[in-house]
Amino acid sequence: MNGPTSRGRLIRFSVFQLDLDSGELFKQGRKIKLQGQPFELLAALLERPGEVVTREELQQKVWPSDTAGSFDQGLNRAINKVREALGDSAESPQFIETLPRRGYRFIGTIQPESVPEAAPQTLPPPASIAPPPTPSAPPPIPSRRTRWAAIAVSAAVIASLAAIWATHRGSAGYTEIRLQQLTTNSSENPVWHAVISPDGKYLAYGDLAGIQIRVISTGESHLLPRPAALSAADGGFRQPGFRMEPPS
Repeated sequence: MNGPTSRGRLIRFSVFQLDLDSGELFKQGRKIKLQGQPFELLAALLERPGEVVTREELQQKVWPSDTAGSFDQGLNRAINKVREALGDSAESPQFIETLPRRGYRFIGTIQPESVPEAAPQTLPPPASIAPPPTPSAPPPIPSRRTRWAAIAVSAAVIASLAAIWATHRGSAGYTEIRLQQLTTNSSENPVWHAVISPDGKYLAYGDLAGIQIRVISTGESHLLPRPAALSAADGGFRQPGFRMEPPS
């Protein structure tokens, strides 16, 4: 039979394997004849590599019942068989070193036991990754039709106010009309959609800053945010605001 039958207690050194469970020695997978006390002697030395195993320790372990004379003879025969099996020699030892009148020492290198390969671990399936949130859509830009509708509404309001004012002035009789400038906006910030309240106290007009409400008598102004549907780029009335009033 080739190769060790047990993977339990194997001692490997150089090209050899010592199977402590089966009591067999193998060289490169082939069984070497070494049994009985020579095998036990080699096992005792391999269990303490690099240490001196005294003759007394070997006698107690391998030859516990032999007398001194028979022990010496048995030890010498066992050492010779071990060296023969390993191809070793006492003059230039590679494995078994003799320490005169003391004992023997294993001077070879013990190979570490091979660790059984761990079974491959099955990784859990990757967690499902939620798709990134869809960015919220930007606020809708008013269409051209919506902007023109807003401009039309503003124009209608202005026309209605003008009709009311004309009716009121007509009923009071004809008087001379004088123009007075009510805004001082520059050309970079033009006025658009200017209207006067029916009672003639307030002026409402738009510019780049928003919608301005001005008290005509004092010139005090209040700024209102411009509706999103209206923009200065839409065109419309851009003439400076005027108020018509009779001369004093």
